[in-house]
Amino acid sequence: MIERTFHAVPAHNDGIGRVILAQLGLGLGFGLSLAYLGLLIGRTYFAGDPSGFGDIVASLTGLIVGYPLGTAVGTWLAGRLLGRRGSLALALVGGYSAVGAMLVAGQIFWRTEIVIGWVLMALFGLIGAMAGYYLKGAKP
Repeated sequence: MIERTFHAVPAHNDGIGRVILAQLGLGLGFGLSLAYLGLLIGRTYFAGDPSGFGDIVASLTGLIVGYPLGTAVGTWLAGRLLGRRGSLALALVGGYSAVGAMLVAGQIFWRTEIVIGWVLMALFGLIGAMAGYYLKGAKP
């Protein structure tokens, strides 16, 4: 009879799950906060537009500019606070690229399901910022 001995192999855990969850939370929180701030700034500064549409366009522009900026900063900040060294510039490029791509691709949803288009834009903006952050190889 062959006797086998099994030894527990310690799992390599560098806390990446904790970092990614923190980046998702802070990225989404900062993104939504700066999107709302951009919306308010756009609405405030263009409220007196005689055509009536300048405030709407400025509000949406502020929202679209503020969200990727917030996701990139939140992703970068969470990574820095938890000891990672990713790139803020690449997180910005990733966030804005993903939101831009979703705005182009979102033309499919704008006429039928506008909510799906906005949700996909928000989701891809956050994923793009995180992908850009880790493109540099965020090491502990």
